[in-house]
Amino acid sequence: MPNENICPLCSFDQISHETRLEKVSNHFGGHKEILLAYDTCQRCGTDGDFANKNGALIREAIDSLRVESVKTILQYFSDNKVNLAGMERALELPQRTLAKWKRGSPPPSAAGVALLRFLRLFPWLVDVANYNFDSEEGQQIHIKAAIDTLLTKINFKENQKTDNNLIPAIWVDSLCLETRPDGVSSLSFSTLLPEKEMEQVRLMVGKDQLKAMIDLLCENLNYYPVKD
Repeated sequence: MPNENICPLCSFDQISHETRLEKVSNHFGGHKEILLAYDTCQRCGTDGDFANKNGALIREAIDSLRVESVKTILQYFSDNKVNLAGMERALELPQRTLAKWKRGSPPPSAAGVALLRFLRLFPWLVDVANYNFDSEEGQQIHIKAAIDTLLTKINFKENQKTDNNLIPAIWVDSLCLETRPDGVSSLSFSTLLPEKEMEQVRLMVGKDQLKAMIDLLCENLNYYPVKD
């Protein structure tokens, strides 16, 4: 049995002891400070937990933060009006599983915690599940989610100018707009060349982002089409 008063490397029995306050963190569960014991051999300088007492304390803190992270994630879903019953159906979880996890009894397994973390980071995975994990539908949902996330980083409200002369300018003779049932819109710009009409640029955007682009164009041109 490990002995905190004996050096495991050189078997010397002159050992100094100290405690250190260290932090255990979980991205969704916050952090916890725990007091850990450390031993140092006065002969060879070996430093560590000679009696292996810290492992249980660390595991306990990790388990506590894991339970807290589950509560935080499920509260986020509730605050954002996520249908937990629908999520359970889509993921084929037993009924009321998420409610039990939120109460912490019984605590979810490591696989359950990993699932919730994925859903918190990538909520569109529930939509993929609703399509029975169809590969093609899953790719389309993924692409749309990525585009929507990207376009939220772009400010369509301001008339931003650039002095970057490396950005090429193209002449556009025609444009084509298509909107799919899932709300993703394709906007392509073409130039009429002597040989043929050549597509120069194609944008894939969500319906809301496309509306923002059109609003920006109308505002800058002071042109607002009137319906007949």
